[in-house]
Amino acid sequence: MNRRVVDGAVLASLVFAVCSCCFACVVRELAEEERPKMDYTSDPPTPEEARLILQETGEDWLYGEGFGSTLMTVGGVLLFPFYGIYVLGDSLLNLGGYDIQPSAALPQGERAQWDGIYSDVAGAPGRVAAAIAGREFRTEDSIMERKSDAEERANSQGAE
Repeated sequence: MNRRVVDGAVLASLVFAVCSCCFACVVRELAEEERPKMDYTSDPPTPEEARLILQETGEDWLYGEGFGSTLMTVGGVLLFPFYGIYVLGDSLLNLGGYDIQPSAALPQGERAQWDGIYSDVAGAPGRVAAAIAGREFRTEDSIMERKSDAEERANSQGAE
């Protein structure tokens, strides 16, 4: 491969990584209501419950924004290898209960506009998959509502 192309790709990746980590990243702790509430440590789910949970989560990913978001992340890492450092750091922070929101550095109007554009782009593969499967596209609101209903059912069954 041409040495200039490789040098240019490395330089672009470095600039992108530095800008994303130093300029536009806002780290915040996830609120208690944003964290998963189902606790299976004391009473693990039955195999049937586990199958239903995994099926629902997989469908949320495939028929929602998860599929497109994953494609954009993988594509970004392939195009800009150093973006992988940001993705790895973001994943570790998420495991620790924190969230990196680059759009939070934008003013409120631009943030809403950016989030809308991102949702449209990330949701496109999920909309296509849902249309092919004859399913409804799952927005973040509908996913959260569905999870809330499942948590209420699990809590009511646990109380009985």
